[in-house]
Amino acid sequence: WVYELRDLSKMKFLLLRDSTGTVQCIIKDSKVSVSNLTLESVVEIQGKIKEE
Repeated sequence: WVYELRDLSKMKFLLLRDSTGTVQCIIKDSKVSVSNLTLESVVEIQGKIKEE
């Protein structure tokens, strides 16, 4: 579920959560729109996982 959403023109940041915790997604593709997302939206994400 979308827990937090920040749209900074060229980059979008999604903080997602489930019963195990949270993960931050960084979207660099300007073709991806997040304007229709709201808090608690259910999303499916594909990408690389990077531990910090």
